[in-house]
Amino acid sequence: MPPLSDLAIQRAKPSGKTQKLFDGGGLYLEISPAGGRWWRLKYRFGGKEKRLALGVYPEVTLALARNRREDARRLLAQGTDPSQQKKDAAAAKAGLGALTFESIGREWMKGRIWAPSYRIKVEAWMENDVFPWIGSRQAADLEAPDFLSIARRMERRGAIESGHRVIQNCGQIMRYAIASGLAKRNPAADLRGALQPKPKRHYAALAEPKELAPLRQGLQPHHAPGGADPDDAGMGRLPGPAARGQRRADAARSGDLIVEGGIEAARDRCESGGLGAEAVGSAAAACPVFPAAGAVTVQLGALLP
Repeated sequence: MPPLSDLAIQRAKPSGKTQKLFDGGGLYLEISPAGGRWWRLKYRFGGKEKRLALGVYPEVTLALARNRREDARRLLAQGTDPSQQKKDAAAAKAGLGALTFESIGREWMKGRIWAPSYRIKVEAWMENDVFPWIGSRQAADLEAPDFLSIARRMERRGAIESGHRVIQNCGQIMRYAIASGLAKRNPAADLRGALQPKPKRHYAALAEPKELAPLRQGLQPHHAPGGADPDDAGMGRLPGPAARGQRRADAARSGDLIVEGGIEAARDRCESGGLGAEAVGSAAAACPVFPAAGAVTVQLGALLP
């Protein structure tokens, strides 16, 4: 079937039923029995056939309708539903922009206390990997597949660990939206177990004794009362609840940072606070008294340059 022409459109007359004049690529002109003429785009998204209104003829010319068709096809190629984006744009124009995931996310980031380097990293993740895809969507309308698609795109380029952190940040934004009354639930939490596992990281050990001594002083495990050997921490004998409470009290007085969850949690917390993750990893590899699970105590003054 040849593409439409302006002459063919002008010659078309209303009949007793709705007519469809097809141009190609899913674009067609719908002519009602009353004489109304509307541009439509037929397409498939998520396995379903959908239609997008592109305007009224002759206000929207054939050339303009074709341009809008190409815009919609570009969105489809990026994994975005053009009908949904049109709804989101209309909502933003109506004054509902404050309810979008991007606006809520920016407000959440603005209130976080982060080291400058970590703030730059999180903002870059949002600008490059999150906001272009779901930023214009209403936070309350987002579902788990929307966040999973973000993680999958990052996994395909090999950014598996960053994908985990981005989804974690998205979950925190959704919890902020819930607390602000802008959403009912956090769909990012439904991705537990759906992401590729993070690759194991190996950190270089400090082999020279002169390098090891300061680390042993800076990484002091707090063990149970009774004179237990510090090396017990490296053997997996972790302190009980009473000793952990005493350890927190001691750390609060000495200015230590206590991180629950082991080395991985320590690395994440220290990085967001300005302490390099490599410092914690190297300490774990070098010092036999650094506990591999449970609570990790890091003296920031001993590790900061």
